[in-house]
Amino acid sequence: MQPGISGGLEMIDSVLLRGIVFLWLAACAMYDVRSGEVPNVLTVPALAAAAVVAALSGWDRLLIFGLSLAVVLGFYSVGVMGGADAKILAALSGFWPEWMVMVIIGMILWTVGRRLMRRDGNFRAVLPMFLAILIGVVGDAVG
Repeated sequence: MQPGISGGLEMIDSVLLRGIVFLWLAACAMYDVRSGEVPNVLTVPALAAAAVVAALSGWDRLLIFGLSLAVVLGFYSVGVMGGADAKILAALSGFWPEWMVMVIIGMILWTVGRRLMRRDGNFRAVLPMFLAILIGVVGDAVG
């Protein structure tokens, strides 16, 4: 196979994967906005698929996935984000580990902003964090 063809197929795969992930995130965001929850049927399979992709991609990517999972579960355990947010962010790190730095920075900024918006200091979301995740993914796909 010629290098140009192979590169073209990888680009199609990348575009297809981004499209699927965007539709999945849009469905999750819809549930999150309507009910404040995202069902496990949408988050657990994606997390499992991301773990498989990370494992098949090498130890470095699996390590990044594991560290990302630990970080977001830490945020979940202290009440900064919900369980669905944690599972979705970890899943995204399995597919695209390079996003995790931006995701962590975004989460910190989002958390500080929410904290400043709430005078009682409670971490309860003023807006669903999932909207921030969706906006970040769309921004990356467009940019």
